[in-house]
Amino acid sequence: MATRILTLDTLAERPVVCIDKTDYTLKTAEDFGLLDLARIQRAQNDLAGLDKRDDLTDAEIGRLVEVLDDLTTLALPEMPVEVRDRLRDGQKLAIIRAFQQATGVVPTQTVLPSPTIPPTGAP
Repeated sequence: MATRILTLDTLAERPVVCIDKTDYTLKTAEDFGLLDLARIQRAQNDLAGLDKRDDLTDAEIGRLVEVLDDLTTLALPEMPVEVRDRLRDGQKLAIIRAFQQATGVVPTQTVLPSPTIPPTGAP
């Protein structure tokens, strides 16, 4: 009998974010290629470095707003621009936090998602 060493699911149940009574499917780490994961990682690191400071320059504030928009768009690509534009920065940050929790991709972490690998001898 062959030993299964890798299990992959392509039809995973997706988490949902509800905005103004409309559900939007949240992307997961498996939805992104390496380039996008690296971009997400870089944006999250920028966010982590900027959101805790209280002495931001105008340029840094602009970068923080840009990162919030970029990550929100990556996390919820089905969300129309006009909906995103109505969101307050705190709401965008909440979406990003939900995305981080759902994907496991957080600042300063490796960008490669790990597939489920059962222990040796598992069915």
